[in-house]
Order: sequence, then C-alpha cells, then structure tokens
Amino acid sequence: MLDIHNYDIALIEKEIIMRYDKTPCDYPDYSCLLELRQDMINERVLAHQEEILPDIIAFNDALTKALRDMYN
Repeated sequence: MLDIHNYDIALIEKEIIMRYDKTPCDYPDYSCLLELRQDMINERVLAHQEEILPDIIAFNDALTKALRDMYN
C-alpha cells in the first residue's frame, strides 16, 4: 500500500494544525497550506496510480453495492 505521508507533508500538516488552532484564525489566509498539502499528496498518488488502482476499483465497487443495498 502506498504511504502518502512523508516528512515534508508532516511538517505542512503540523503547520496547518497550529494555524487553525489559533483563535481567531483568518482561514482564507492559510488556505494555501491546505492547497500545498493537497498538491503534494496528489503528486505522490499519481506517481503510483498503477499500484493503487485495484484498491480504488474495489472501494468503488463496495460503495456502489452499499448504496444499492441502502436504496433497496
């Protein structure tokens, strides 16, 4: 399984938590940290997409079945 966390992402997450824990916090000023984290994770996932594709398909199939069961 792909581990998306690394040292750089962990540092950004720590900074996000510190910023958002402050009261008051101006959230739009720190949205760039969330975007940076998202971009870094997306880059890692896309680099390993062949490896995680079976998991994505299995999740999609399970979710589809669960939704059908709920609907019925």
